[in-house]
Amino acid sequence: MPTKTKSGSESQVKRTAVRDYGNDPFFVKKAEKSKAFLEKNGFPEALLNRKKALKKA
Repeated sequence: MPTKTKSGSESQVKRTAVRDYGNDPFFVKKAEKSKAFLEKNGFPEALLNRKKALKKA
C-alpha cells in the first residue's frame, strides 16, 4: 500500500510493500555457500566473544 509524503512543495509516493526475495535463486545459492563455509571453518572467535560481551551488558 503506497503512502504519500510531502517533500518541499512536491508530494512523493513511496511503496510500503516490498518483494520477498527469500526464494530467489541468487539468495538461496548465496545462503547455501555461507552455510557450507561456516560448517567447514566455524564462526570467528572474535565475533563470538563480542556477542558474549554484549549479552552480559
